[in-house]
Amino acid sequence: MVKVTDEINANLCPICQNINQCMLGQPEPCWCYSAQIPSTIFEKIPPELQHKSCICKKCIAQFNVELAIRAK
Repeated sequence: MVKVTDEINANLCPICQNINQCMLGQPEPCWCYSAQIPSTIFEKIPPELQHKSCICKKCIAQFNVELAIRAK
């Protein structure tokens, strides 16, 4: 868990704390523009990290698998 006094690194996923590969500010569009990101995934982000950095591909993919399993 990140302490409120810790510096938040926008390059890290707020869920798993691994590199998120965000392309914001780059000439080409970010990978997330074409990703299927369910709105309920944002509930997994600690409040102090919400709206601070992007979720990584791995966490989004894992969450989508979990949703598909629950839907069966």
